[in-house]
Amino acid sequence: MNEQELQDAAKRLPKSIDPPEDLWPGIRERIGRRAVQGGPGRTRRRWTIWVPFAVAATVVGILLLRPRGESWVLQRVA
Repeated sequence: MNEQELQDAAKRLPKSIDPPEDLWPGIRERIGRRAVQGGPGRTRRRWTIWVPFAVAATVVGILLLRPRGESWVLQRVA
């Protein structure tokens, strides 16, 4: 298929496609289920638990991986 055939095929495609069924009832059900299970605040609490642990692990990793001893020797040039 060359460039022109591809463009012709793209022009024949429909401009919009309707969904095969009404999607709103499924969305409404999922929103209702989420509200019963604790809602979006529950996700926020999960992050507030893991963020301090991630920060602490990062600090420990930096401290363990930093070079020990003298890395640079400074000498005065006359």
